[in-house]
Amino acid sequence: VRRITPDGEVHWRAATDPSVRGIHGTPAVANGTVYVGAYDGTLYAFDVGTGIRQWKTELGDAIGASPLYLDGRVFIAVEYYEPSGSLFAVDAASGEVIWVDDRPTDHPHSSPAIDLDAGKLLVGSNDGSLYSWDYPELSFDWRFDTDGAIKGPIATYDGAAFFGSWDHHVYRVALGDGTEDWSFEAGDMVMTGPGIDTAAGTVFVGSHDDHLYALDAATGESRWAFETDGWLIGCPAVTDESVLVGSYDRHCYCIEKETGKQRWRAAATGWVTSTPLVHDGAVYFTDRATDEESGALYKLSPA
Repeated sequence: VRRITPDGEVHWRAATDPSVRGIHGTPAVANGTVYVGAYDGTLYAFDVGTGIRQWKTELGDAIGASPLYLDGRVFIAVEYYEPSGSLFAVDAASGEVIWVDDRPTDHPHSSPAIDLDAGKLLVGSNDGSLYSWDYPELSFDWRFDTDGAIKGPIATYDGAAFFGSWDHHVYRVALGDGTEDWSFEAGDMVMTGPGIDTAAGTVFVGSHDDHLYALDAATGESRWAFETDGWLIGCPAVTDESVLVGSYDRHCYCIEKETGKQRWRAAATGWVTSTPLVHDGAVYFTDRATDEESGALYKLSPA
């Protein structure tokens, strides 16, 4: 885990225990602490100022999902070799396990979401199901089944959960009872989590069919589709005027939200599977290592 300044200086570097596949999830930062899971099955907490490890809690055999922090608790999906899985709630200060539910099975990679208005905690799983618990009670409520793995993060908006499935569909499911509002069929698997423009009521989601789709949040109808030359795996980032997304064609794209036209694209060395971060007038993204090159962190500034 690295803390890097906007100028590219490595402020500190902290290590998890050795594992074959390292860290796949995005760290959560709250109250001066960095929370991240690793493929050794352990959830870690590091001091954001110094990088000193505050605690680690072994939860399972692997963690590929990103953690979610809220109200002093960290929620994380955990995998077991069987294959099976669990969703955990861990005390953010001590790392003590507060709650666990073993319903999500078959290696859950999905990052959880909490909708405070509806009072729901949600997570998807490789078993093809979306699971919902009442929040903050954490009592199980309902599950919604698809025909493919749900690997991406879950997004909530307007009383609904939005997510993609490896059955080639994007879904809108009502938070109240878990019924399907609509589904949109893409040309291949959907691994990304959605980016949502709440002002325009638009859901942006990518697919293995190389396209980024802009969908009407209320109806699921396609407003436009933007084609790249590679799979879209990372989540799109939404700004006031644009949506940014990385592609397996080794580029990060900036697309006009309303028209779906390309504003610019930036070349990388490896596959761009991260979610772009827009901050203080700059765009940050990472790519994946290739056989020839290591992965890298990029910063883009206005020309």
